[in-house]
Amino acid sequence: PPPTPPAAMASPRGESAAEDVVERVDVRLRVEDLRLTEVLCCRAEARQAGALVQLLSTCLSLPHLKYLKRVRRLPAGAGDGAASGQVLVLLGPRDDVEGMAPADREELERLSHEVRPEMVPSFPPNTREQFDAWCSTWPLNFRPPQGGIKTLNSFSPSELSSMRSFMHEALGLASEGHRAGGCAVGCVIVDPSSLEVVA
Repeated sequence: PPPTPPAAMASPRGESAAEDVVERVDVRLRVEDLRLTEVLCCRAEARQAGALVQLLSTCLSLPHLKYLKRVRRLPAGAGDGAASGQVLVLLGPRDDVEGMAPADREELERLSHEVRPEMVPSFPPNTREQFDAWCSTWPLNFRPPQGGIKTLNSFSPSELSSMRSFMHEALGLASEGHRAGGCAVGCVIVDPSSLEVVA
């Protein structure tokens, strides 16, 4: 999920803790790179795609993979036995597919030629650039993050500097609590409109 700075909470673990925590904050602000995960797909005639999607919508709905399109057209002569007018249909993770009811599996086998593994993005794209690049791996749906791309990866240098400052302040409070015999936890609450510490 998108970060919601400026606010900071920290628990120190020694002299180098401040730098470690600040670095982790910076990493969270970066858009993640492409990571792939394996799913199973079936090869089928394009005319069977509608029936396959209807079948899968009931037995393998995959709500956590809504960012992946269900059907990918195969170019003829792709070197994988594909003929003109064939498609790949996304089934889902191997465990889900292997857990299909016998009747559903029988219908799947009737409508398709083979089941095979494919690599797809592990999570949805957060930017238009990611979407354009990752679609070469598997067709994707793209919905810009709520609040806009700025909430993810376009903080200005001054905003990043403020975040580091707030984190260091939280670390200082945590150290004070630890020295006083309490919990080594510090928290700073900041008004985002004025960048003033309010608590």
